[in-house]
Amino acid sequence: DAGPPADAAPPTFPPMRPALGAAAPVWAGLALVLLFVVSMGSGSPDHQAGVVGGATSGWPSVAVIVTPRVLDRTLYVYGEAACPDTKDFVLGPLASMMTVLTDHVQVIYVPFGNAYYFAPCPGAVPSPLGCATFAACLFNSTTRDCYFRACGRGSATARPSSCYAGPPRCQHGSSECLANRLQACAGAPLPFVSCFFGALGQKGGWAPGVASPDDVLGVAKRCAPATPGLSWADVEACAAGAGGNRAVAKAARATPPHPGVPYAVIGGMPVRTDSAHALITDVCASLAPHPPDPCTSEGAAQGSYTH
Repeated sequence: DAGPPADAAPPTFPPMRPALGAAAPVWAGLALVLLFVVSMGSGSPDHQAGVVGGATSGWPSVAVIVTPRVLDRTLYVYGEAACPDTKDFVLGPLASMMTVLTDHVQVIYVPFGNAYYFAPCPGAVPSPLGCATFAACLFNSTTRDCYFRACGRGSATARPSSCYAGPPRCQHGSSECLANRLQACAGAPLPFVSCFFGALGQKGGWAPGVASPDDVLGVAKRCAPATPGLSWADVEACAAGAGGNRAVAKAARATPPHPGVPYAVIGGMPVRTDSAHALITDVCASLAPHPPDPCTSEGAAQGSYTH
């Protein structure tokens, strides 16, 4: 591949707000890298992304790299475009957290979620035409777990050359793959992603299993103006060509092993996503011993967040 046209280069995933200024405290000294193994509890079927042709016994263990001597103020959110749990998180708890901590935490959204490529792990099969759920789309969470251990962020060994070959297959079918691709080509800014989720399941919007490619493209075109400086022409050109392949592969490489989506991490540690209060509590705890003022406010202490 000689590379995409100049107007279709694969993007980076930018913070959802400008980079923090020099006032953000950074601890001096070399970072000590530790390996933590985190075990998560079970969740809803869509959240858990069940196994086809086999049983599952709760979440797998997830290896996370932590650098505790550097105060990390970046919250990484991993999700996928047709997941109702990711939609609820982005439009609810995450939006509330950004209202409270927008000057203190930056967020990077990575649009790949539970998708995986057909290699190098066994068990991947094409999604039936028109499918919309993990069961109907023959999604296999064992294959997903194998894929991210081999090809995702923090892979312990050299990634096989087959990690990003061909099209991926998505938990909720082909329309979700196209929506993820468009978000990746746009660099996944929060206004664009939020607009996409706002249209999910709505009249005149889109839904997995029934949306045509034109429906998904139409939503993306309408959502592009929500992000200042985002060119729909550039996003469309990227999605239509080799730049889109590389943007999706970039999102796959940036996604760590995870038990389900939404999955959010700050400072190398997963945070709760079930409510705004839980999310803000966990994010504020990650900013100790010098949490910003909103973390110590009366509202934060009383848990007065509504989502």
